[in-house]
Amino acid sequence: MRTILALLSLGACSSVGMELTYSDPPVELRAEGVRFAADLSYADQGRNDFDLAHFPDADEPTPLVIYIHGGGFQGGERTELYDDYPELIQDLTAEGVAVATIEYRLLDPDIDTEGVIKCLSDSQRALQYLRHHADDFHINPNRVALAGTSAGAGTSLWLGTREDLADPGSDDLIAQQSTRVSAVALWETQATYDLPRWTDEIFEPFDLDLFQTAEGFGLSQRLLNFYGITDADDLFSAEIEAYRLEVDMLEWMSSDDPPVWIHQEWDNATFPVSAGALFHHPFHARTVMEYAVEADLEVHAYIPKVDIEPDDEESAAAFLLRHL
Repeated sequence: MRTILALLSLGACSSVGMELTYSDPPVELRAEGVRFAADLSYADQGRNDFDLAHFPDADEPTPLVIYIHGGGFQGGERTELYDDYPELIQDLTAEGVAVATIEYRLLDPDIDTEGVIKCLSDSQRALQYLRHHADDFHINPNRVALAGTSAGAGTSLWLGTREDLADPGSDDLIAQQSTRVSAVALWETQATYDLPRWTDEIFEPFDLDLFQTAEGFGLSQRLLNFYGITDADDLFSAEIEAYRLEVDMLEWMSSDDPPVWIHQEWDNATFPVSAGALFHHPFHARTVMEYAVEADLEVHAYIPKVDIEPDDEESAAAFLLRHL
């Protein structure tokens, strides 16, 4: 499956040399020694920017959490962290943990020719870039976790479940870096980007045909864009079946994956009647939880619309800190 990823190699990074320019953060960070740098870049293909709150003068390299924004792979910005989850960056930096928030290339809203692997691979590159420059950012490359919302959650889960995507033989030093992480925190995640599994498994209790339902919402091409195709018949070609496996987080989940924190409460557990309900249905989160339990992973799930609530609810920051 690595051949699909190889088609999407990214350009050279532009933040080499690491003379960082600091500015005031967009949310109040009360941690001693924290510095904030905006508009850094991990590649040169557009929408590959990130911000970083870190501790350049700490006694020891610090852990790192990378936040990946949502937006259905069609929108969203790295500022989502500050707008929607300011307490996450505040709580993490208060404990001496660096936080990066990244952007990535999006799917074309009309017809995309590359598919969702383009978006996922950008986030992979950001993770590897930050690890490659661990000394420059004074972070510990062995203590890195991921967090994200919606598409960012799915991306975090994809990176968390994949076998290590490092390419030790590459001439690109960034590509040699590991993609394994210590924990993932997911808000409103999708369970898999093998979309036919949504029909067969996620929404099986409703006897729902995903692509037929999507047609009623005007989403048919948007779903085909996940694989860079225009004809639904291609979903079952050998090439696209290989692509679907590449982006199937459930299929890759195994006992050596990191612990998972799940929070999903936007939509009801009823028959989905909107695009948002398709992408944020609590059955997605429940399925991730069930697979994580089956894989013998530590999982902390809060999915109240399907009556899944832990006795002792743990915040995302507390969960990430515990594993870093």
